[in-house]
Amino acid sequence: MSKYKYKFDTGKRYKSRGINTKLPIPIQVILWSILDQHLQSETEIDYLQIFKFVEENGILAIKHSQEQPDYKKQYTMRMCDEYRVLTGSTIYIIDDKDHSTMLFAEEY
Repeated sequence: MSKYKYKFDTGKRYKSRGINTKLPIPIQVILWSILDQHLQSETEIDYLQIFKFVEENGILAIKHSQEQPDYKKQYTMRMCDEYRVLTGSTIYIIDDKDHSTMLFAEEY
């Protein structure tokens, strides 16, 4: 049992229609992996995990954050044409204690 109330159970993870149709599967896997790494840390986990995509000099930056407690970490990868459409996007992963859902911010 997790010592925090939000555990983002790996057996009950879902994605919205927008994520399913617009977000490349490798990026979906990366976001779940980033979340899993965060869960392994000693940081308290908020129910809302935020991922913002920014292009910086040909590099795709994924800015991961949460509000309570404040947490920020950035990951970078080489930009490719398939990922260019993500620039400016925000994706949420939300845990409601029963299941976790990945969705674009505009789907919330």
